[in-house]
Amino acid sequence: KMISDFGFDFVRIPVSYRIWSAVDNPFEIDERKIAPLDKSIEFGQKYGLHVNLCFHRIPGYCINHDENEIWDIWKDDEALEAAKFQWKSMAKRYADVNTDKLSFNVLNEAESWVTQHRYHTICKQIIKEVREISPDRLFIIDGVQWGDLPPTRLFMMEMENCGYSTRGYCPRGLTHYGLSEEFDKIKPVWPGATQREDWEYFHWSRETLDKFYSMWAALGEIYKVGIHCGEMGVYNKTPHNVALAWLEDVLDSLTERNIGYALWQFRGPF
Repeated sequence: KMISDFGFDFVRIPVSYRIWSAVDNPFEIDERKIAPLDKSIEFGQKYGLHVNLCFHRIPGYCINHDENEIWDIWKDDEALEAAKFQWKSMAKRYADVNTDKLSFNVLNEAESWVTQHRYHTICKQIIKEVREISPDRLFIIDGVQWGDLPPTRLFMMEMENCGYSTRGYCPRGLTHYGLSEEFDKIKPVWPGATQREDWEYFHWSRETLDKFYSMWAALGEIYKVGIHCGEMGVYNKTPHNVALAWLEDVLDSLTERNIGYALWQFRGPF
């Protein structure tokens, strides 16, 4: 209700398969533990919010690296089979929810070293499994390299009813300042905050942001697909005036390019 009252029309719900399945048995689901997710999707419909369901932790992978998985989805087909089972279970559970009310986000933020070929294989197989149950289900596919860069191989496949999701965390020397030593080398200012690429620091400005999002918008136009910024935000250690100045430029840049956005997160340190 609060999100709706603020004027937003979209909410992305990140879930972990471990809420309802054991890490050593991802092929068994405790249906009782999915009840809160059922309720959140109902709330989305009640308050006019499109719900985007994301496997933030999928069998074999999570960007946070805070717990070990028994398989690696980028290497092990067992993890891919478990991921397909989990998504197929969601597709069956919510088959009656219209796609204009509920979309699926395959997985969250593939890392920088992941090959586009493997990423393409995972996304294509999961989407195929779901479409056998919900042929019209909208899928949102994250970019590669933590969501920053377009998954060009997937764009070129021109899969039906898929949109693509970028990120609003550039430059990370501003958005992630105070989160870890990696991002704390230089106190952020805006414009002029830095992001490290291959051990070099690059300075960002409104012009840099415009070029970054223009890259995504251009691909969206070429392939006639929607582009969304599925996460954007600033860690709460960034000076507030810097955060506001950066946020104004990011929102303007996205809006000018018809790219929707979602804040990470509704409650929490970002």
